[in-house]
Amino acid sequence: MEQAGRAKGRVLAARPWVALGMASLGTLGVPVVASAQMWLGGTGNWFDRDKWIGRVPPNGDTADAVVGMGASELTLPFGPSVTLRSLTVGVDDVVNVSGIMSVKGGVHVDGRLTVGGGLSPALILGDEAAGGLSGTGEIVLAGGPLWSWTTLTLRPGLEVRGAGQFESNGSGMIINEGTVVADSPGRAMILGVGLPTGQRSGRWAEVGYNWEALTTTVGTTPG
Repeated sequence: MEQAGRAKGRVLAARPWVALGMASLGTLGVPVVASAQMWLGGTGNWFDRDKWIGRVPPNGDTADAVVGMGASELTLPFGPSVTLRSLTVGVDDVVNVSGIMSVKGGVHVDGRLTVGGGLSPALILGDEAAGGLSGTGEIVLAGGPLWSWTTLTLRPGLEVRGAGQFESNGSGMIINEGTVVADSPGRAMILGVGLPTGQRSGRWAEVGYNWEALTTTVGTTPG
């Protein structure tokens, strides 16, 4: 049986997620800022004005988007890109990124965030000091890349899985305090520039400055 490649991170430093002044709002049970733009629930398109409180789809350097009503699923389609300050995905909620989403601050996922399914999907992160990647859910790479301009931190409790590029495109590195799983048969998970030795487990091949999962023979022992 083919086993998935798994990279289990150990903590490099105590770096609590900076919540940008976040607090629990109502009974959502997810961290949000008081000025956050919230999805009203159900299935829909990111640009559907009637599905957002205030009828304004979040897009801008100061926009904090929250999908936290439960049983929600929304899709950012291929087309106009979206820029956010932060993104929060609640338990039992799903966000599909089929276009290009840039998040300047942190991404918190307790449900599922999928990157893929479009012609050129991508999730691009800004300053990692503003939050990095946190939560207790999963980020699924379905062909689309997830990358940062600087050091990219995956915090404890969050899992990145699937196939695609998970990398720092700048001068930083990947700090893996969570879990990275290569679980798409016949396809590779690429861990990008600057991944510190020892921050992955199983069997990975060094390809230039990257680490690539050997998905046909990889083990699953923790690092």
